[in-house]
Amino acid sequence: MQILLIVPGRKGFSTEGLQSLGIGMIAAVLKKAGHDVTVLDMTVAGSASLETTLQNTRPDLVGITVVTLLSDLVFDTMIPAIRSLSSAKIVVGGPHATACPDEALSAADFVVRGEGEETIVELCAGNLKPEGITGLSYTGADGPAHNPPRPFITDLDALPFPARELFPALSRYGGLPSLGNKTVGNISTSRGCYGLCKFCFNAIFGRKCRFRSAANVVEEWELLVRKFGVDVVTISDDHFTSSPKRTFEICDMLRDRKLDKTPWTCSNGIRVETASVEILTAMKKAGCCAVAFGIESGSDEALERMGKKISLEKVRTAVANARKAGINTLSGFFMIGTPWDTEQTMQETIEFAKSLPLDFAQFAIATPYPGTEMYEMVKDRMLDIPYSDYGTHEGMVYFEMDNLPGEIVTRYFSEAYRSFYFRYAMALRHLKRIATNPSVLPVYLKGVKNFVLR
Repeated sequence: MQILLIVPGRKGFSTEGLQSLGIGMIAAVLKKAGHDVTVLDMTVAGSASLETTLQNTRPDLVGITVVTLLSDLVFDTMIPAIRSLSSAKIVVGGPHATACPDEALSAADFVVRGEGEETIVELCAGNLKPEGITGLSYTGADGPAHNPPRPFITDLDALPFPARELFPALSRYGGLPSLGNKTVGNISTSRGCYGLCKFCFNAIFGRKCRFRSAANVVEEWELLVRKFGVDVVTISDDHFTSSPKRTFEICDMLRDRKLDKTPWTCSNGIRVETASVEILTAMKKAGCCAVAFGIESGSDEALERMGKKISLEKVRTAVANARKAGINTLSGFFMIGTPWDTEQTMQETIEFAKSLPLDFAQFAIATPYPGTEMYEMVKDRMLDIPYSDYGTHEGMVYFEMDNLPGEIVTRYFSEAYRSFYFRYAMALRHLKRIATNPSVLPVYLKGVKNFVLR
């Protein structure tokens, strides 16, 4: 079967700097099943490439990954364009399609809910007959039909590595802004998250952590370094350190294979309760240069109400441990304007961020993504904001609580950035970074314009 897989793109979308591991995995399992697979990554190729690719590949099936921010683009623009140029069936997957399958079926023929590898292979093996395939939604005789959910994959080592050879060269991607002009390769070493955060959508990989073996992880890691020539490896997991034995094994193997010379990061954040000084020291010795922490709030009460299940004391310990371990760059993720916030807790978040020895703080206005508990809490308080404006760090207010009108949330959001970065010691630290790596200067200028001077 001829299959075209598409990563939608929009200039300025925050994940455009890295290859899509989701589409990479779908491409890999379909190739392994004997299908002829083409990947069109529009974050690199641009929208004008769609017509040419459809003409050249003449696919039987087109698959598209859908996130909330790009859902309007996919459903209202891309899919109609594909249908005008091709008779191919269209399947969509990803977080937004999983959360809103009926909406997705208004445009697509099939929706793969949750993990997609086994579902898409079964659909193609059955000549696109959807009946009886778990994890699949489609339009039946009586309207949208949703087959039972598919159990999560237990043996992640049995999956092939992402089909990176079908993507543009990694050097064509933007990488991570904080690293400047570095070729970055991303890797996922686990799936699932045991966290109960009410702002997070976890239906794709579930609430149970499933880990790849250390040997399997390092084998793919070595491919990124030796074959694909990356300057930096970044781990996309939420739980890299949650299995200490495996983390130590990975670090030992990286050193044994001389892969510790290539720096790597945990840019997606690790859980603070797992960030022991022993683990972080082993990571540093194995080449880890940067770690991020999902902190969210400076209020213990707000953390408890949002289901974060951490404390400010654990945050302080984790950040201090990373400093003790000698990891060069530490970042913290924070949220402003959650349903559990007050003006006092937002101010506490700003002050707490400033009290920590962080290099970067990333503040986001709470975004109620479909499928999350937070969305259900505020869906009757939503402002008229299109999905296309659902950027995580753009300063947009999506809902208003009685005690927090939008203008107050926006004011605290702007104050958070100004207050954190406009400090003498912080400014001096970042001037030294720019002097050491001038390629990061445009990122700093953009940040000042978007977040500090707004």
